[in-house]
Amino acid sequence: MYFRGFQEQVFFAVTRILIPMGAGDGESTGTGFIVEVPVKNERSLFLLVSNKHVYDSNMPFILSFHKKKEGGRPSLEENYTLTVSNYSEQIYRHPDDNVDLAALNISSLFLKNLYVRAINQTMLSDFSNERLLPGEEIWFVGYPEGLFDKKHNLPILRRGYISTVPKVDFGGRKVFMIDAHVHCGSSGSPVFWNYKGKFELLGVVSETMMRRQNIKTDLIGMSGSVSQALGLGVVIKSICVKELIDSTLKQLELDTDDG
Repeated sequence: MYFRGFQEQVFFAVTRILIPMGAGDGESTGTGFIVEVPVKNERSLFLLVSNKHVYDSNMPFILSFHKKKEGGRPSLEENYTLTVSNYSEQIYRHPDDNVDLAALNISSLFLKNLYVRAINQTMLSDFSNERLLPGEEIWFVGYPEGLFDKKHNLPILRRGYISTVPKVDFGGRKVFMIDAHVHCGSSGSPVFWNYKGKFELLGVVSETMMRRQNIKTDLIGMSGSVSQALGLGVVIKSICVKELIDSTLKQLELDTDDG
């Protein structure tokens, strides 16, 4: 089976970050996506980008990738599973404490016989396109509520719309809002925009907006509150992904191949 279009290839650039909580407390799921950064001497740095709050659990986590068949095709039946522990020195955090982005250096994985795709940093939007407006459709890929195709180890693509003026930093933060049902497990999902057949990375899902509502019951005057999803998600702008890459390169003392 061949996967040629971006809409299919991107499924192999995204991986589930599974964090077993231990002691019978279940597990937590986040999303990560791979970014390729060309560096000098015809090499590349591969970073698994996600949110700080996904990586900051201080618990070992599990990544799962597809093995590669002869002929270069992905095996949908065989996975390569990697348990990552003692990873504090492998995580590179955005230098601004208020920007919920971090990256794991997974360059060594590309020495193995895996079918993995990566998003090139040239795909990062700089938000200068005049057609990037509120109401434009966006796509994001991840693991909402931990759901995915378990048989083939593939994530889920969802879509929505830009709901704020993207060139304006919402609330003074380098974020914009999307009208989309963002659920737990989607944290770290890459958000794309398709302009004239060319996909650009607009940012990374960070959180979903919730509304709290006070309720009363007829049981002895008991009251409480419930949380209800507003159907709005917060997306950290791709400009911050670029800042994260630059900071990581500096810490690793690497130069890009352009110099």
